[in-house]
Amino acid sequence: MDYEEVLAMREASIIKQIDPVRDLTPCEPRPERGCLYNVKLDPSESHDLWSRGTKITDILWSRLRTLWSMQLKRGPAMIDPRADPENFGYRWLPWLNDSSPVMTLNDTNVSKTEMGSNFSENYKIMPNSDGSSNGKTVATPVNCQDVKGLRNFLCILRSVF
Repeated sequence: MDYEEVLAMREASIIKQIDPVRDLTPCEPRPERGCLYNVKLDPSESHDLWSRGTKITDILWSRLRTLWSMQLKRGPAMIDPRADPENFGYRWLPWLNDSSPVMTLNDTNVSKTEMGSNFSENYKIMPNSDGSSNGKTVATPVNCQDVKGLRNFLCILRSVF
């Protein structure tokens, strides 16, 4: 590479701020309001467009609610006693080799209480339109009957996390 190519590459890699408007205070997302930027014109994210882009913000909130409603709660931690550093003189080493069996939630030695005995109370299996189950689980909303708007959104958040 010659010197001119290097200079051209440097010039092409410079981030250019095209939008001259800068907000006095930076946007901090909150549960009731996010931040929206045009990253092509404003790569430094210094001009919040949330209040101007109501159509796109409604679409984004709707999409987020959909994704959050599909999110599963984290299951119980599986602690493998073979991983205890005490077994290796308190040195962190790999404790499994290719022939070691791996413990999973499907193992018969995992009790129902370890997996969470109230699984059916917190989750439901979503049926297909023909009545068969596709195995997809969805968090069941708790105390969210007949709520709308922001309260509905907060209920969905509470039931997912």
